Amino acid sequence: MKSVLRAFRIPTELSEAIDKMAEEETRTVTNMVLVLLKEAIKARKNSN
Repeated sequence: MKSVLRAFRIPTELSEAIDKMAEEETRTVTNMVLVLLKEAIKARKNSN
């Protein structure tokens, strides 16, 4: 899979929630963000 580097600013509370989820699922933060984005995109496509 090709990858692209993108930088975003997100609220601290969102970052902390992602950190906690990643730790609970034994994932890296980067991997957790990818999983969450993929799930959100899939859910959005399915709702339309």
